[in-house]
Amino acid sequence: MSKIDIIQEINQKLSRDLYLEMKIYSFKDNELIIVAGKDLIYYHSYEIKFINVSTILLNSEWNISLSENHAIQLIDNAEAKKINMSYKVIQGNNIYKILNDDNLPFYVIAENISYEEKTVKYY
Repeated sequence: MSKIDIIQEINQKLSRDLYLEMKIYSFKDNELIIVAGKDLIYYHSYEIKFINVSTILLNSEWNISLSENHAIQLIDNAEAKKINMSYKVIQGNNIYKILNDDNLPFYVIAENISYEEKTVKYY
């Protein structure tokens, strides 16, 4: 499955909810896991994994209204060129833009992306 297909599938699954909370769950061994759910105090329903991460430009927590936006975009236009020049993106890596309700530009630069739909309860 291509990265574009994965992103489309992630956005399709997340858009089942009109509003989600998202946060950084872990960053270890160049692997970033972002979780999403309706109420992250109690549980999360989705895990988005970025593999071989080289750059992270985002807040630790944010919200997104999915009726208005997709959660994640793969960028490859002038915006990507500007980020590439600023952060010296390694060839073969991708620039993922993560949208949020505050309209702040969040980016993860990584080699690959995957996701898993599962409920993890916090006790």
